Amino acid sequence: MGTNNINFRYLFEGTFTHLNGLPLNDGTVVNAYWCDDRIVFRSDENRYDLPFSNLLNICIKSDVEIYNQCKLSENLDFIPYGSVGAALYDKGKETTQATQYLIFTYKGKYNGETKYIAFELNQYNTATANNIVNYFLKLQQNMPKQAVPVEEVEESPEPVVQSYQAPAPPVHKKKKHILLKIFLVVMSISFVIAVVFIISEQGSQPNYKEKNEKAEAEISSLVDGSLSNALSKMEEMGYTATYYFDNGKAYKNDYTNVVKDNFSKDEKQLKKYVITKYENVNAETKTVDLYINTKKEAKKQKQLNELESKLGHINACQAVEKYGKEQYPFGFKLHYMKDLQGYQMVGENNDTWRIQCGVTITNAYGASYDATCQAEITGSNEAPEVTDFVVF
Repeated sequence: MGTNNINFRYLFEGTFTHLNGLPLNDGTVVNAYWCDDRIVFRSDENRYDLPFSNLLNICIKSDVEIYNQCKLSENLDFIPYGSVGAALYDKGKETTQATQYLIFTYKGKYNGETKYIAFELNQYNTATANNIVNYFLKLQQNMPKQAVPVEEVEESPEPVVQSYQAPAPPVHKKKKHILLKIFLVVMSISFVIAVVFIISEQGSQPNYKEKNEKAEAEISSLVDGSLSNALSKMEEMGYTATYYFDNGKAYKNDYTNVVKDNFSKDEKQLKKYVITKYENVNAETKTVDLYINTKKEAKKQKQLNELESKLGHINACQAVEKYGKEQYPFGFKLHYMKDLQGYQMVGENNDTWRIQCGVTITNAYGASYDATCQAEITGSNEAPEVTDFVVF
């Protein structure tokens, strides 16, 4: 927790380049402070507060991703992310090298209009941006649910009224016994009918688990297949699918309307997109979640997953730390948990991680200083190999 001589306390901070959303020029350097109840943006003497109560979402998206999403939505009546989406659309159509942006979605103070703020990310502040997204997700999870107010009704006591009560008629015990026997016979017959019905139903229909396994077997065959094939299969099975864009992140982008309103009428798009994975198969409600991406991006994501499975990027960082301790025997501490500035898949065969991370180095006299380490690592979790290593 810091103060930084700015008259308020904060948990952590990050420095970003402003793109759109604040009354500042494009390219202005802005400091963002995560406080107890708000995010504070400061640039020189300018300060802008964004209370958590107005905050709707925080996410990381690339200009190329926004450009593609805008292209998909150009026949609709809206542009994703408003003026921010328009700015990123212009940037995305001019490049094939994606740049990541941190986007804040919030509710306007006066008219409740949805607004956006975007900052450009680089290799030095991506870790902080991910931290902001994670803290927002925790904020959503920890937010207390509002209790429904219960109206207390005070009952007024009823007045005690004494009135004449006629004597009870004589009880005919024999008649009561006959009625009881009839009731028991009727209940027994009803029970037998119910049991027979349940047994017949169970015998005529497969149980839920079997139906779910059968459906999952059919749906699993859609993975790596075209979106066109998936749409036909859903119609054949009588299933309702919710389509998500597979961005490789924990958060979901619902593309159901885009798929139904745009893709279903465009054979080129139907062939361009493939199913990458599925979730939440429910044979009872006949629903499923399907994830889509372009063939090119799906291939890249698959390669990333394969590399992560073979050599996790955290394992790669640990290999770099071990290697660094051999180069700097008096002290080499790689801060890959709190200051991992970036990592990406490289190499001719996409089998190598390139990482950049903060590091603290200690010399022979016990003096320490902070630096940045960039390294490339290949191999596997069992036998990682550092192929390039530089500290600056």
